[in-house]
Amino acid sequence: MFSFLDQYESKGRFVFRQNDNLGVVCNAPKNCSGVYLVYTVKDNNKRLVYIGCSGLEEDGKIKMRQGGLWGRLVKGKQFGIQRTQSWPSKIIELKLDSLYIEWWNTKNDFPEIVEYCALAEYMHEYNYLPDWNNEFRLKEALHKKCLDYIKKNIEYFAFIGTEDED
Repeated sequence: MFSFLDQYESKGRFVFRQNDNLGVVCNAPKNCSGVYLVYTVKDNNKRLVYIGCSGLEEDGKIKMRQGGLWGRLVKGKQFGIQRTQSWPSKIIELKLDSLYIEWWNTKNDFPEIVEYCALAEYMHEYNYLPDWNNEFRLKEALHKKCLDYIKKNIEYFAFIGTEDED
């Protein structure tokens, strides 16, 4: 799943535990936009619970978030409060060993589109969103660019299928 993310060479991962300082363990760059996946880890079992992105479309261009991917992961909010507080709380609440985070710098590809495609692939596989995602939508300004992205990467999106020509 998500083999289309393999095209992005700038990538990384890190583990976050209940007592860790998120700003210290997060190794995502501060100077780029991209996507990230959050997994819960319990008894050596990983489960994808969130697909997110950093960087938004503004006037047809990618607007990088202040602090880039690092800023989104460390200073962003989840469950109504900053992740520096919500993630340790979730680890306790769900009796987890840790969270495992993977990230990719999507370079010139709109992070919102890459996130949307990852969510689409996940939903195709499981028929529902990851537990911590609550919406599946793409703003209208990106619809055409999304179709172009899918066409450019169609070999990765086998679940979409193609029409047979007579």
